[in-house]
Amino acid sequence: SGASMEDDQGGTFSGIVRAKGHLWIATAHSFPVQLHVAGRHVQLEVSEPFVAAMPPCSDWCSDCDCGAIDSLRQELEATGKWHPLYGDRSSTLVFIGIGLDKGGILAQLDAALLTDAEMHAGVDSWRDLEDKIFNAEYFEAKEDVEPRTIVLIE
Repeated sequence: SGASMEDDQGGTFSGIVRAKGHLWIATAHSFPVQLHVAGRHVQLEVSEPFVAAMPPCSDWCSDCDCGAIDSLRQELEATGKWHPLYGDRSSTLVFIGIGLDKGGILAQLDAALLTDAEMHAGVDSWRDLEDKIFNAEYFEAKEDVEPRTIVLIE
């Protein structure tokens, strides 16, 4: 649809003029997806993988600073930003606007989450989920993955 959050007259997302953050998407399991919304402009960006998705440094690349990656993992653990199963994978969004329907927005976001059954089935089962945006290109962390920007609505 050509509708933007700005055009959602009277709907859940009406009043939003800006949104930003990063998303952990099941079908792009290894990479955070950056979300940028400004008026009618909706953009997704993918570049660096989650730290948890990086294989041991020596396997990742020949010119990586292994000490820096290990230090970052330790810092995330020490600050409580590391999950025992999922590492640093998370989603954080900020919505800026006037008269926002916080309850409605949260309900829409909750509806977009994996179900308890999908979470319980585990990461390997997420490969089978349909990925209309990235075609599973970002499920596994690979050294040669090119950064990508997708503009959905402009």
